[in-house]
Amino acid sequence: MVALFTKTLIFAINNKINLNSIMNKKTISGKLLIAMLSVGLVFTGCSKDDGETTTPTPTPTPTPGNPTPTPADAGGVWTALIVSSKTPGPIPMPPVELSVGTGGHFGSSTSSFVDVGAVSVNTNNLSKTSGNTYIWNGTSNIWTGSNPQAAWTIAGKGAIPAYSYTTTKGFPIVGEISSSSDVTVSDGHTITLTASVANADSIIIVVAAGSKSFTKVIPNIGNSIDLSSTELSGFSGSGIIQVAAYNYEIGAGGGGSMAPIYFINEKVVMQNIKATN
Repeated sequence: MVALFTKTLIFAINNKINLNSIMNKKTISGKLLIAMLSVGLVFTGCSKDDGETTTPTPTPTPTPGNPTPTPADAGGVWTALIVSSKTPGPIPMPPVELSVGTGGHFGSSTSSFVDVGAVSVNTNNLSKTSGNTYIWNGTSNIWTGSNPQAAWTIAGKGAIPAYSYTTTKGFPIVGEISSSSDVTVSDGHTITLTASVANADSIIIVVAAGSKSFTKVIPNIGNSIDLSSTELSGFSGSGIIQVAAYNYEIGAGGGGSMAPIYFINEKVVMQNIKATN
């Protein structure tokens, strides 16, 4: 089972979102930087990268990546995630929490990255991809306790100097999703959490089912999130809901030759769903 959890992450750029209307702090806008987790992390489906040719039955649940924000003025973004997942099945199982470290230092735009040498978070070394993004998949949650901190070290390379930062805000608190996994599109849907979101600047909601996906960013509004029938229009079949709460700190750059470097702490909870009309 652990081997499934630790397959490779890749980065992709997706969904332009402007948060001007929901943030009363520094504006975070621009493209969403998606840390694409393999299907193993969500405990469903099969990976084509393994050379398997058989078609799973039933059709596997879509597995969107964990969404993390990319500020428009960022010179780089490093994100520490706690990802909470439940194994679907007839017997209820407690959620499993894993740690993920991911990020990159931007080149000419937020869609290109540069090599910054060795990168670590809490002494765990991240692997550099061919596109100069960095990833580390933990096999457990290392960020526990009353105020867990993500300690980042970037060695630097070429024109990029070395820098480091340890976050101080801790991680968002997010209850598990307790609402029904049956989603009737025409009625809309309310996502209910077992505990209100706390210590978060904003929340990213992702819904995917069939061939459709939907993303929106909302302020921290507690433990109940309404999705309208319009937002869910066209959704059908097996899918997934993700609630990703995050906070951010600027730990390097800004006011000098290097653009601000953002350090994000995020917690993601998810639920497998079935959408019907």
